[in-house]
Amino acid sequence: MENRLPLGYWFKESKSNLLRIGFQYGGHMGGECEIFLPKDKLDKFCSDSNWRRETVNKFSKIVFLSDLELNVKICEEEKNKNGIVPDNWE
Repeated sequence: MENRLPLGYWFKESKSNLLRIGFQYGGHMGGECEIFLPKDKLDKFCSDSNWRRETVNKFSKIVFLSDLELNVKICEEEKNKNGIVPDNWE
């Protein structure tokens, strides 16, 4: 899959109708977040920076903080997020 995502985002996986997209959380040693985006929303994610920012802020989940091997604890609220952007999100 061609990476046409905005700078700082990368494809992690493609499922039936969802794209798993990763991005860095915070600055150096901040961690990693991900979001599961419906494939039909990819163009909007790439072209509309305001929509992308709102979507990431509302639906993304933290995968790990600092470095994966350091096993920094993530709060329960964050652990329970699924990171999925609903089909009806406009």
